Order: sequence, then C-alpha cells, then structure tokens
Amino acid sequence: MTVPIELDGAQIAAIYRYPVKGLRGQELAGCELTVGRGLEGDRGYALAKPAYHQHFDASRQQSENDAVLGAWAPKRFFVCGVSEPKALTYTPLGAAWRDPEAELPLMVEGPAGRFDLRQDEQRQRFASSLGLDEPLSLLRNPEGLGFGDQVAPVVSLANVATARWLAERWGLSEHPRFGMHPDRFKNNVWIDGLAPFEELDWITGRSRLRLGTVELTVVQNVGRCGNINANPLTGETEVNYLQDLAKLALERGHMDNRRARPEATFGVFALVTSAGHLTCEAAASGP
Repeated sequence: MTVPIELDGAQIAAIYRYPVKGLRGQELAGCELTVGRGLEGDRGYALAKPAYHQHFDASRQQSENDAVLGAWAPKRFFVCGVSEPKALTYTPLGAAWRDPEAELPLMVEGPAGRFDLRQDEQRQRFASSLGLDEPLSLLRNPEGLGFGDQVAPVVSLANVATARWLAERWGLSEHPRFGMHPDRFKNNVWIDGLAPFEELDWITGRSRLRLGTVELTVVQNVGRCGNINANPLTGETEVNYLQDLAKLALERGHMDNRRARPEATFGVFALVTSAGHLTCEAAASGP
C-alpha cells in the first residue's frame, strides 16, 4: 500500500547525474525517467581497484569498446569520495544532456589537468593524482543500471531546505543555492519549497509523489557515509559532519526504515512507477 503526499508550492530546483562514480556530477536541464530504471547514465561508469577483479571472476568479465563490463559491487571496490576525496575535484567534460545519442563523458578535468579515462596511461596518471599507486580499470554495467550504492534502480531525492539548514549549522557557504556543495551528497533531484527534514516523513507508508510528469514511490532513506566529510572544492577531508548527522538522527528520531534504528541520513530513494519527463522548476506534488 502506498500513501499520496501533498507538496503544495514545491518545485524541482536542480537535477544531477554522476557519469563516473566517485567524481563530480553534471547539472542537467531535464531528463527522461523510465519505470524500472534510475536516472539514465547516472554512475554509468566506475573506476575499479584491483580488489574488484580479485573478488569477482575476472574470466567472466568481457570488454566492450574501452571499458570492461562488470557487475555491481559495494563502493569499497571503486574510487569514491570516502577513500579518495581528491576524486571529488574532477569534473566530467562534454556530452550535453540535450543530445540523447551522446556518449557519457569520460574526459575529466581537475587540479592535475585533463585525463581521458578510456586510455590506460592517462587513467593511471589520474590514479596517481589521487594518491593511488595501484592500477584502475574502467567498468561499465552491462545492463546499463549503473554503479550506485543501491543494487535497485532508484532515483535519489534531496530537500534544498534540509541542505540549507545543515549548511547553517555547520557554517558552510560552498554553494549559492544549497549552502553546501551538492557533490557532498550526490542526490539526483533537488526539491525546493519544503520544510527542513520534511522528506524523511515520506518513508513511512511508502509515499507516492509526482515530479513533473513522473510518478515515484519513496522506498527508503539515504544512509550517509564519509563522502559528506570531503570538500569537493579542495579535495580534503574536513570536519566529521557524518558524526554530527548521526547525532541529529538520534535527537530527531530519523529512523533507518530497514533496521528500525536511528541513522545518519540525507534524502530518500524512490522507484519510478510511471515514466515521464523531468525538468527544473517543474512542480512537485502528490498524485
């Protein structure tokens, strides 16, 4: 059973996808969302560490173009902001979203220059810029479902008011709209016009909502990791904001709906139940 929710006056403030897991995202003008899939191209590629190939049967992996086809795995097997905070300073270049035939961008730019992640030698120089002395391989999911932290093809939603509330609490002014840089959290869709933490009430009863012409069902909160401690502007790990977020969860009763205990959380995951087009400033409402 699902419960419709009312979002009077709310609208979509921003849409982000993250072509390469662990790196910065791209802000999109709009996108199509399809039932049974997440945001197309989100975490479409990942940079795997040698442990990935040791853990999974390398003989069963196939190559296609310049990437290895690989299965989903937990984040510890990939470059990510928790273990490689400097990765958050690299931005994917090119591939305008308005061109649906464009390939996902695999040229990235950051403090150490530009690197084509499809090229072995450049990819290893990129690894060195992160402080890694182990080879990285470029992976693509053969089913096109991406390498998000969830196996299920979900879309992550964030509340702009919650981000601003936390930014004020933590004394951050990294972003003109959100207070803190969105790449600390890496949510796909940011909704404005809500009260702080209102989105966490959607988890109870598997709430239904409409974003533009898309309908979704909220399935769980987004448990957070140390990525939020990494500054995307500097690539340095800072104050333990994760610890404070966990403290807030205990004080405010933000429950992990999977384990029935407080958890450091920001945003919610949702499944697309009715396909449609999503654009910034589209209205958010209950079906």
